[in-house]
Amino acid sequence: MKPLPVEDFVWAGVHLLDVIAHLETLEIFSMLQGQWEVHHQAARKVLNHIETAVPLGNRNSTSVIADVLLSLPEGDVRRRSLQLSIFNFIWIDVLATSTFGAVSFCPCAFDYLPLLDSGAIRSQDFMGCQSQVFAIVSRIARLEQLQLMHQGEMNQQFTGPEFQRQHSELEQQLDYVCQTLREVIEGLVSVTSGLDLDAAMISLIWAYGARVLLQVVIAPIISEQSSIDQTFVNICLERIEALPTRLVMRTAWPYTITGCMAMSESQHHRFRQIINHVLQEAQAPGITWKGLIVMEECWRLRRMHHDHCFGWREAMKSLGARVILT
Repeated sequence: MKPLPVEDFVWAGVHLLDVIAHLETLEIFSMLQGQWEVHHQAARKVLNHIETAVPLGNRNSTSVIADVLLSLPEGDVRRRSLQLSIFNFIWIDVLATSTFGAVSFCPCAFDYLPLLDSGAIRSQDFMGCQSQVFAIVSRIARLEQLQLMHQGEMNQQFTGPEFQRQHSELEQQLDYVCQTLREVIEGLVSVTSGLDLDAAMISLIWAYGARVLLQVVIAPIISEQSSIDQTFVNICLERIEALPTRLVMRTAWPYTITGCMAMSESQHHRFRQIINHVLQEAQAPGITWKGLIVMEECWRLRRMHHDHCFGWREAMKSLGARVILT
């Protein structure tokens, strides 16, 4: 049987990816704990097959999917359609790998970081958070995965200076992004209330959430600290409190990540009040209500065991639910 041309092969795979995405969405937004993870593993396998089935000689770069996307003109409706299909996968994958750890998922040869870095995929056009922040969250998840893979090995080359270098680089990137976004918000807040301001405010909250993620999943390996510095938890909490309630649903991931690491009862009360304010103003809470359930379980476990080491992963394990924080 004659093989499909490369572009047709990619599009056939993307159509299958769209079907999986629809099933995944139904599971994620159900009132019950759905089997979204089964569908996401399937999506990773489809993309892995697309990338590995096409010989290197038949592509212009390391990613055949990126080749097809970038070959389409900017105004072409097919380019927009492909961007949406790819982003639907990226969105869930970044959330899944950062929330549960990349080691939880099957290998996937499709590397979407170059698409986020170059702006070929602009996550802010779809869900508010800027691509550069999304990319940093993904890099934190990948660094955690590499660290876990190298644990116990005799060769400490990666876990020593190289690991510290990558960790410091991520910290510096987040500091720069946060400073830039704060300046953008200050410049826009007095002159506009449009989508650019919304995206900047959402992105800043995600960036502070990424700071907390970096501290939780990476820093203890370096410093062996048992408690979490509350600086970025408090900053993120203040930013979410100041956010228009119509936008809170876009911050379910940082809301949950930072809320789980909040240590004081006064912080816990403020995280609860965020959802109350959203509902009082008749706005949609999105998945944040599931995030609050995870927080409450995390806080309960910490009170029961007098242990600061409980986080969102332990809370979800206790609940028997792996919640994807869209």
